[in-house]
Amino acid sequence: MRFLTAFHVISNIRRIRIQKNISKSFISQKLGITLRSYSSMEQGKKKITLEHIFIIAPLLQTDVFSLLCPSHMIVIHSSGLLKSREAV
Repeated sequence: MRFLTAFHVISNIRRIRIQKNISKSFISQKLGITLRSYSSMEQGKKKITLEHIFIIAPLLQTDVFSLLCPSHMIVIHSSGLLKSREAV
């Protein structure tokens, strides 16, 4: 199974945030951090925590798995569980 770097996770968050027209300001307020701090996270200058990812996922109306894995690697197994394309 391939793992993503923090850069890939942030890229997924940014892509989904832009697609859903959600502002950085909205996300930063919900995280309880300044807009500048959130912008630094999206730029990779500041580390994102797992706690942040768990807060951001529902704000983006998605699940944590979607933020942690590239969409081309996700398939739905016959059991109904999400799995990596490499694990199928």
